Amino acid sequence: PIRGYQVRRREEGWLQGFAWYTTFTHWTETFRWDSLAVQAGLRRKSVTKGRAVDSAGQLAAELEAQPRRCEGKDVNVYGVVWPTVAEVAIVGALGCGGYLLQLLLQDMEARGEYDYVVLQATDNAVAFYEKFGFQRVGAVAQYAPQCSKTGRAQVMGYRHWISDAQSVMEGSFLEKPSYMMAKRLDKGRRGRLFL
Repeated sequence: PIRGYQVRRREEGWLQGFAWYTTFTHWTETFRWDSLAVQAGLRRKSVTKGRAVDSAGQLAAELEAQPRRCEGKDVNVYGVVWPTVAEVAIVGALGCGGYLLQLLLQDMEARGEYDYVVLQATDNAVAFYEKFGFQRVGAVAQYAPQCSKTGRAQVMGYRHWISDAQSVMEGSFLEKPSYMMAKRLDKGRRGRLFL
């Protein structure tokens, strides 16, 4: 399911912002949540200083323990679906992003379908998401052997928008790892939506 909200100006009807979420899905067979893996990039003090980070690896371990499934034989086509983990897929807003994100979080908690929520943050949005209780969490994967200098698949920081099939394209594996963030949803708010 894809659920979301939009905000429009009352007078003109102009779009002020939008946000949506769905079930977390990735297209990389070897993906795993792991904040303690060196390749996740969370072990350097320059990365963690002043940031909310899953430095003990507890949140990543909880995420990794969640159920997952692939609907078909080909992960590159069907993806791996995590039914208890939501993903905030997009937030775009002019002054109302906090309101929209709060609506999404309340909606997820009220419906009770998910236990966790994750997202990929841009560098400029990290502090915004931290205000809502998100923390950086490590994720790693192995990509196609053609991507490494040795010609063998190697574990590296996860790139959320690159599948195994895409990773063989020239240069796509050189992009920096995704800044994945996560939080536990409040189970005490299930069934109640506060708008």
